[in-house]
Amino acid sequence: MHAAANGGGGTRSASGARVRSGKEPQTSARVRSRVRSLTMCAVLAAVALALSYAESLIPLPAPVPGMKPGFANIAIVVALYLLGGRRAFAVNVLRIALAGLMFSGVFAMFYALAGGISAMLAMVALKRTGAFSVIGVSVGGSAAHITGQIVLASLIIRRGALFAGLPIFLISAVAGGVIVGLIAHLLLRALPRRITE
Repeated sequence: MHAAANGGGGTRSASGARVRSGKEPQTSARVRSRVRSLTMCAVLAAVALALSYAESLIPLPAPVPGMKPGFANIAIVVALYLLGGRRAFAVNVLRIALAGLMFSGVFAMFYALAGGISAMLAMVALKRTGAFSVIGVSVGGSAAHITGQIVLASLIIRRGALFAGLPIFLISAVAGGVIVGLIAHLLLRALPRRITE
C-alpha cells in the first residue's frame, strides 16, 4: 500500500487515513515545554511575592530601604537552576515590581531592583563557572545584592560613610545566603525529576 502526499504537511495512506509527519510531535513537545516554563515562572513569582510580603511584616531595622533577610530569593535561586538565567531574572523583576506596587513602596522598589539585578548577574556568572554549589551561588548573589543596594544608597544620599558598614552588611548577607542556598538546595533535591529535568 502506498501513501499519497497531502498538502496539509502529512500524508494519506491508500485507505485515506492521514499519517502524521514527524514535525507535529516535535512542535507539540516544544509547546508543552514552553507552557511548562511559563507555568513554573508564574508559580515561582507567586511564591517569591508571598515570601516578600511575609518579610515586610517582620519589623527589622534596616540602614537601607528595602533591605530584608532575603527569603524571597529562595524562589529566585530555584528558578535559576530550573529555568535558567533569563527566566529567573524575569521572575525576580516581576516579584520586585509587584511587591513595590502592592506593599513595599516605589522607593524601596528601586533599592530592591539595584540589589536584585546585582545578585542575578553575580549568580548567573558563578553558576556558569561550574565551580560553585547552589549554596555558594546563593552566597555570592546575597553579597552582590547588599553591595548593589549600598552603592545606590551612597549615590542617592551622597554619603560614602555607608561603605564603612559594608563588611558588617556582608557578614549578614553571607549568613542569609547560606540559609537561602541550603533551603533552595533541599527543594531542588526534593522536587520530582520530571520538573527538574
